[in-house]
Amino acid sequence: MGESDERRRADRLELQLPIQGRVGKGDFLDLEVVDISLGGMQIKSSDFESIKQGFGTQENVAKIDAGPTVKPMVG
Repeated sequence: MGESDERRRADRLELQLPIQGRVGKGDFLDLEVVDISLGGMQIKSSDFESIKQGFGTQENVAKIDAGPTVKPMVG
């Protein structure tokens, strides 16, 4: 267990949940929630440069507007 794991206050649920979200006032991007807890969530993006601009300069936190990724069903 790494140092960052030991500092966590709440258990984290590992996921592979695709969402669309935006950080701050940026465009909506395809993201993936990789884990979530009472204290927050960890996301993954193929375009980290776009989302890191919305993170606070003093803390590694950001407000994210998110919703499920919806795909039409055929048939």
